[in-house]
Amino acid sequence: MSDPVPEFVPGPPAESTEDRLRRLEVALATLHPGLAPDGYAPAVPPSGAGVIPLSLIMNAAVDPREAGRRVLRDLPVLRELRLIAQMYLDPRYRLSRVGQFGVPLIVIVAVLNYTAFAWILPSIPILSPVAERMILLALGVALAALLSREALRYRAVLDYLARVGR
Repeated sequence: MSDPVPEFVPGPPAESTEDRLRRLEVALATLHPGLAPDGYAPAVPPSGAGVIPLSLIMNAAVDPREAGRRVLRDLPVLRELRLIAQMYLDPRYRLSRVGQFGVPLIVIVAVLNYTAFAWILPSIPILSPVAERMILLALGVALAALLSREALRYRAVLDYLARVGR
């Protein structure tokens, strides 16, 4: 013998977006009597005191100081640098072999580059500084590519850890 199937009881109909917006406007108008519920313009208050313009309410969430910080915080280069710093400080993450040995190797080669051109080969007046900076530029591009690749790998690990729940 099986259990009886419960009878389907329909619930209230889904509310449309316009109805929900209208309810929100009415609720806002009851909180602030100077606001008209049927538009986005303030009504004329009886006394004129205690009225908050709707434009201030609509833009209240945007603080100009916070907006400036948000622009700086959302720059892709700064996000990438923050991610790289987080990657090096995260004890759960282990760098790849290329990341473990490549970054120190590039830094050592950059120091040797400076040493070679500043102390050993300073006698060539134009060629020496140009060659030093070209090599340093190539090392910088290689370092940026290596760190960017490692940051992508770290982001994938963070996504995996978020899905698994660790």
